[in-house]
Amino acid sequence: MIDANSIALVVNEPAPGRFYWVLQKQDIDDGSAVDTASAPLPSYGLAMMAGMFALQRRRGFFSRRPARDSYESRADFGPTTIQ
Repeated sequence: MIDANSIALVVNEPAPGRFYWVLQKQDIDDGSAVDTASAPLPSYGLAMMAGMFALQRRRGFFSRRPARDSYESRADFGPTTIQ
C-alpha cells in the first residue's frame, strides 16, 4: 500500500491547451505514476482541481466527512456580474 502523504500532484501540458494531472510517488529512486487523468482538461487550474480531488479521495478525505446535499455559505458576497 502506498502512503498517501508521499504522493505529489503534478500538472503536465504535453500539447498546448491540453492539461493532465498526475499523482506520482515522491521517491528518489522511483517517481512512477500512481494515478493519472483519463482525458485532457482545458486549463491548468481545472487540472489542478481535479488532481486535488483525486488526491483527497485517495487519502480518504471524503469517507470521514458526513455527506451533505448542499452547502450554504454564511458569507454574502453580493451580486455577481456572471450572466
